[in-house]
Amino acid sequence: MPDQYLIIGVETNIPWPADETWVKFEGHDFLLRPSGKDPLSSPCVLFKHDSAMPREEELEIARRFMSALSWSKRGYVREESVIGSGLPVRMGRAMFRGATTHHFSLDHLPAGLDPNAKLALAFYREAVGLNSKPYQLLGYVKILNILYPTPDGQIAWINTTVPHLKDPDAVTRIAALQGQALDVGQYLYGSGRCAVAHASLAPVVDPDRTEDVDRMQMDLPVARALAEYAIEHELHVLSSETIRRMHLYELDGFRQLLGEGMSTTLKSGAAVSLAEIPALPRITLRVRGLDQWDSFRAMGVALEQAGPGWISLLCDSGDGLLRARVVLNFAEERLFMDPIDWIDTRDDGTPQAIDRRIDRIRMLRGLLLNGELEAWNSENQTLLGRTDPYVFTNVDLARSVESLDGEVGQLEQERTLRAAGGG
Repeated sequence: MPDQYLIIGVETNIPWPADETWVKFEGHDFLLRPSGKDPLSSPCVLFKHDSAMPREEELEIARRFMSALSWSKRGYVREESVIGSGLPVRMGRAMFRGATTHHFSLDHLPAGLDPNAKLALAFYREAVGLNSKPYQLLGYVKILNILYPTPDGQIAWINTTVPHLKDPDAVTRIAALQGQALDVGQYLYGSGRCAVAHASLAPVVDPDRTEDVDRMQMDLPVARALAEYAIEHELHVLSSETIRRMHLYELDGFRQLLGEGMSTTLKSGAAVSLAEIPALPRITLRVRGLDQWDSFRAMGVALEQAGPGWISLLCDSGDGLLRARVVLNFAEERLFMDPIDWIDTRDDGTPQAIDRRIDRIRMLRGLLLNGELEAWNSENQTLLGRTDPYVFTNVDLARSVESLDGEVGQLEQERTLRAAGGG
């Protein structure tokens, strides 16, 4: 079947990638396309799919992706226009006022969720994109209704949860409400949710009345914080902040390769034998945002050692001329490679050996400049993990980079001689 494209023009406050960026979500391929230099072109989400897919299904899959993106980036992705096409055409619009970035990253999208979690993310994307404060508040509170269908259940949960909220604006508003001797749960349910949703019973939020609009503005951070807490702690959809704090992005893909049982054992700090660890696919190592160097592409992987909570891998360029050691520390949720001491090269007198040495220096240079190491599954091109930016101490960066660049220049001259048969 030929490919088909569902193209959705969006308005968003998420810093959109300045370059076309492919993202895989639940086995589907999405392209995030910037508006580019054309002010009449809209930023778009393109869903590439089989032409036999029913319209309703393709729309739902694309909207689930946008809801996951909205949750991951904590911003709105408003759906402005939708078309289907056999070609990845552009969408027009009057003007794009959003921000773009050349450093777009999307390491984690919540996938494989249960129906309640999917519904909560859909409500979240809807609420965060509304330009009405009262209806934004109602949208967030609807998420609580997924978990607690009765008024008493929602009120009790709110009162139990407000002490755990960390958002400064929410904490300030809660303190003000409590200072007025108000039951926060009763107040948000009656003067917030019901006052927005109904018009026949007092209190009613009048969108033309300044006092009502200002009150909704003050209450909104509390409603949003409660919704986000419910999504993360009740529906178990981790936030990007939690993932960063716990460094879960460093080994996420490796966890999937090793399986839940092995990952849990290693996470506990227990030692395992190499024989228990499943074989790993070829791995590509790279510095995020930099060109891919051939020496680190599709490297063979051997299990080297295993200790309490960690395993080390020995990655080989395939010709025995470059090897790199990588440690997966599940107990501490860290991925690590020492670019100085853990990358070895062997010189067999060939031009290719020079290429390996040059690539080793380029890897060191990239990480020296606060680079982030990425490990990819070479077989299906999925990200297995990445590090935080490398931070070296007691290093003169300018001189180190100058020295490394000079070494690369000398090696390139030597390679030319070898290629010509004079080395």
